[in-house]
Amino acid sequence: MKETRKYQFSNRSFTKQDLSRLAHLIFEQSRKAEVDKDFSLRKFSLHFQGDIEYQSNEPDIFDQVELTDYRRLYYASISCYGTHFDITVDFHHGNCRDCNVLTVSSTETGWVNETFTRVKELIDGCNRTQPWVTQHPILLLFVVSLGVGTLVTIVIASLLLLFFPFHFQQNSDAKGDIILFFGLTAPTLSDFAIIWGARLLSGIILSASILRRLLDETWPNIEIDIGPEYAKREKKRRRTLVSIWSAILLPLLLSGVLEFVKKVIGFGK
Repeated sequence: MKETRKYQFSNRSFTKQDLSRLAHLIFEQSRKAEVDKDFSLRKFSLHFQGDIEYQSNEPDIFDQVELTDYRRLYYASISCYGTHFDITVDFHHGNCRDCNVLTVSSTETGWVNETFTRVKELIDGCNRTQPWVTQHPILLLFVVSLGVGTLVTIVIASLLLLFFPFHFQQNSDAKGDIILFFGLTAPTLSDFAIIWGARLLSGIILSASILRRLLDETWPNIEIDIGPEYAKREKKRRRTLVSIWSAILLPLLLSGVLEFVKKVIGFGK
């Protein structure tokens, strides 16, 4: 009778060194499971950008520079099985729901537990792909929406004042209303709450539909960090988002917090 254990892993980033260690460990454990005259087969597969695939029966394939350093790897699989044992694990770059599963089975319970535990620990020891903030989507949506909503209202105010200057020069009340609603200042706490509430609402409308897709594309559930740097689109997106957040959205949010503090303690009047 065979015993089978499965483990579906997520939120992990795998480097060439990580996959090499896993491949050598699984190869070593499969050798332990062999018995005299037992049929066995081992296959290590790499699938690169451009529908290019390489296979080997040795784990050293993960260490070959000419394969792993010049093409982007999107899928890798390891299969070692025989008459009395079976080990399989696959690594899919991206957000595949039913992928990235480790399966260990054998008629020897002790070998199953040892192999499963060792491989699982090695997988869990790899770096996480997603920062803590992506694990709290409501908080992230709130913060991003405030920043986006503030940016949009400031842009709208600037465009109105730029393209209709004569109207606002002749009507100071209208100009004051524009600056009040779209600008960074508010005379009272109630005005402050209304203005920033409107910014939050407009930011949610603009951000909610694209935020989930952007997070999935920027921080995939499983990331295979193998290949030339120029081909790693996720890292490029992360650098771009950090730049936008640091240079634009964060200063706008901080200005709002400062304005709120000034109103509360009475220095902004």
